[in-house]
Amino acid sequence: MRIYPACMLLGALLMAQPLMALEVEDAKLRRAVGLMQNEQWQLAYDVFSEIDTYEQAQGVSEGVYGKLLFSMGLCQMELAQRAKGDERKALFRKALVEFQRCRNFVGAPGDENPYLRRALLRMGMCYQALEDFDAAYAAYSQFLLERNQLVDLYDHGSLLINAAICAARKSQPEAKAAVQYLAEAIKLREKGEISTTALTLSVIEVDEALAGISEEQQSRMLEGWLKELMTEVQEDGVYRRLLAYASAEAERGDQGDVMRVLDSLPWIEGGVVDFDAEVDSALLVASVELLAKISGGDERLRHYQSLIEHFAGAERVESWLYQVVLAAVASEKRGVASEAIRSYLESYPEGAFVSEVKLIELSNAFDSGDYQKAAALAESYLAGETREGVSEEAARYFLFASAFYLADYSRCLELIPGFLERYPESDYLGRVAYYQGVSMARLGYAHEAQTLLEKVEGDGIADYAAYELAYLDFEFAQYESSQERLLGLLEGELEPSLGGQVQLLLARIQALLRQRDDAQETYLKALELARSSGDSDLEQEVTYHLIAFLGREKIGGEPNPHMDACIPYYDGFFEKFTDSEFASQVAAVALPALIQVGEGQRGIERLESVLFQSVEQMQEAGMREAGSALIWGKIDLGLKPSALRKSLLEEGLDSSYALVKWFALIEVYEAGLEQAQLSWGRKLRYDAIVRELYAQLVLHLGELSAPAYLRRAVGDWYLVNDRFPERAEPQFLLAQKSSLIAQQEWAQLGAIRARRVSGDVGAANSDLIMLGELIARSQTQPTMLERVLYEKIELLALVEKWDDLTTASRDYLSTRKLSYQRARVWYLLAKSYDLRGEVEDAIANYSRVFAGYTRVLGVSAPSVERLSELTWERNLPGEGTESSDKQVAYQLAHRYLTMVGDYPEWEKQLPGVKESLGKIRQNVTEWEASGEVISVEQMLREMRQGKR
Repeated sequence: MRIYPACMLLGALLMAQPLMALEVEDAKLRRAVGLMQNEQWQLAYDVFSEIDTYEQAQGVSEGVYGKLLFSMGLCQMELAQRAKGDERKALFRKALVEFQRCRNFVGAPGDENPYLRRALLRMGMCYQALEDFDAAYAAYSQFLLERNQLVDLYDHGSLLINAAICAARKSQPEAKAAVQYLAEAIKLREKGEISTTALTLSVIEVDEALAGISEEQQSRMLEGWLKELMTEVQEDGVYRRLLAYASAEAERGDQGDVMRVLDSLPWIEGGVVDFDAEVDSALLVASVELLAKISGGDERLRHYQSLIEHFAGAERVESWLYQVVLAAVASEKRGVASEAIRSYLESYPEGAFVSEVKLIELSNAFDSGDYQKAAALAESYLAGETREGVSEEAARYFLFASAFYLADYSRCLELIPGFLERYPESDYLGRVAYYQGVSMARLGYAHEAQTLLEKVEGDGIADYAAYELAYLDFEFAQYESSQERLLGLLEGELEPSLGGQVQLLLARIQALLRQRDDAQETYLKALELARSSGDSDLEQEVTYHLIAFLGREKIGGEPNPHMDACIPYYDGFFEKFTDSEFASQVAAVALPALIQVGEGQRGIERLESVLFQSVEQMQEAGMREAGSALIWGKIDLGLKPSALRKSLLEEGLDSSYALVKWFALIEVYEAGLEQAQLSWGRKLRYDAIVRELYAQLVLHLGELSAPAYLRRAVGDWYLVNDRFPERAEPQFLLAQKSSLIAQQEWAQLGAIRARRVSGDVGAANSDLIMLGELIARSQTQPTMLERVLYEKIELLALVEKWDDLTTASRDYLSTRKLSYQRARVWYLLAKSYDLRGEVEDAIANYSRVFAGYTRVLGVSAPSVERLSELTWERNLPGEGTESSDKQVAYQLAHRYLTMVGDYPEWEKQLPGVKESLGKIRQNVTEWEASGEVISVEQMLREMRQGKR
């Protein structure tokens, strides 16, 4: 049982009464009194009981009988104070019974019981010991009303203290009465009539009982008394009692009371500890530990560091060092935390907190953004002794979460299923679903991502999932739906960083929907949120988009007269961010505005500088656009492409930076080649230049580090007219090492195409599986999806899966209405029918190719070859010789040869075209010689003779 100061004061009240001496001259009575004087309380009580039994039999009525009952109560009370636990309670109850009997025995008129009031006081003391504070307070109050100060002997100071404690600890505390009793006791102390130590302990107990109940003025009075008393009390027992009280308050979360008590200790003032104070070291340590416990942030950290500094040899140093780790992490002092973690692991390799510290080390690395280290620590942690429970669960969580933030989304998705299998009820489930959904989205599995993200729940993380869903709608070009989601998010309270992302995406949508005024306002809100959140990466991204928005060259097809509005943001960006991954992109989009205001040379110099840095660090995002902007910017300033070509050659093409600029120049000439299609002479000139530029690029590329887009372009160039697939594939494989997922996917598709063109049937089945993955990942990329679907059809043709090809081709033709490869797909569809003997379907589809794509010799030549042959072989008679299938076949083939006669010779010499044209000529010659058809020459002769 907890010992309260009140119980410790019972003895003082008891001994204030002189031992009674019964006035009955009887041997037993004298013996009982002697036993009491010798403190043999149980024997004395037994003798008193014998006397009591005799007296009751005689029907006593004299007042002296009250003394007997009172003495029996005193004996039981003394025994109770020496007992413990349940025995103590039982003895106090017996004492209470005797005092109640005494209180109820009045005596005869003129011979009253003189112990009525004293019995009432002892009843209060027994009730208090039994923690029946309501009854105790009632007894004390009644005694104070009935007492006779001239006759009754008692310790007034102890009575006031006990009355104060009981008033405070009643079921319905009476704070005012408790403070009043203590105030009277304080006055007695000033007269030297009460123990300062006892009074101090009582003030502590009353303060504890009234915590949160007393009025402000009463609390201030208690606090003042405690401070005053503590200046005089220098007893370890009191200090321990104070600390015990403060610890209990700390457990209840009442930090204000704890701090008030700690400040009352002579070695603590205002939270500052005097470690040189003359006090027991155990008390000093306990008080600082408690001070650290209720402190937050830097103060908590400082207190534990001070304990380690002043008590370096103490047994609890390990625990303090662990607390330093926790406090440093909580204060986001990553460096201090790392040092404390290192110190702990070196000093206590088998310590009690090793597992926790290793996990904190992992968490600290993760929270610091050092995801490489976090992943390595998680791997190391899991590779050690198998651990079950929250530690292993957290380590596995950090492992895939680190992969997520390292943009290794495939690895993240690979690890998550195992985590979910192990921990189906994990507290991390909301975040797991988020990481899984976003990883799916980043890898292009848009529909699967939507399904996962719709299920994400949990405070905070659900908002991020909603943002990702809005972004998916944006990528699907479902701008209204995306806008609706974003506006819904803005109705709630968002973290500033997330709020900035939401506003940025909303501004981009508004710009696309030509809501320019709203877009500009939203961009500025996004920028403000990015700055207030301290998210530097977000601020750079928002600034880039804002500059691109303001610096657009045309708005609604008309020149933008306010392009220069982007220049202040451009200047501000480069003042603040000297090494940004957005630097080359910002410099590129602002260049037209700088040229417009006559600062083009400044813009060119800045763009050259940041592009060089971007290439050196191989920051691929935006590199292609920046290179292009640089070359076009120089052209806008008056340099001709030929002069640029000469200048770049003179500078040398022996660096990655030089090749990036060279490729940008190639794209300028390719744009010219595209515009020159209607002029054969100009087209041939540009084509020759482009070929020469690519030759220079390939010559100098070698083993130089090059961005993925450049490697892909070289691979595509090797595959022009299916020329050099064996040289193309290595370029695509190198491009697959890109850090950009989109570049990886395009490079993967290029490698598949190279293997297909080379006729690698062995790789076709695995390539078809990869194409299936690419199809699933390309739902938000229409161009990519179209190319993948087309490549699948070509691969099916290579492995001669004609049934599958028919299905794939028909689906392609029904959904890809504007595809540049429709001619080839129509041809392959016709071929699939042809090779399965479905003649009529084959003829119908070959006819579509002939009717719509004659100019595309690569498909029209083989189509006309097979169309004319199938028609000849079908040999339907028609209504006469001139309408028979053989005549139709002959005239079709002859007509086709005439139509392509003036096409460029180099086109007619292309692989496949040359062979088909040769076969068509051979068929025309043979059919004319067969005599089964009317030759074209004969038909013309008859027409001249008027026979037709």
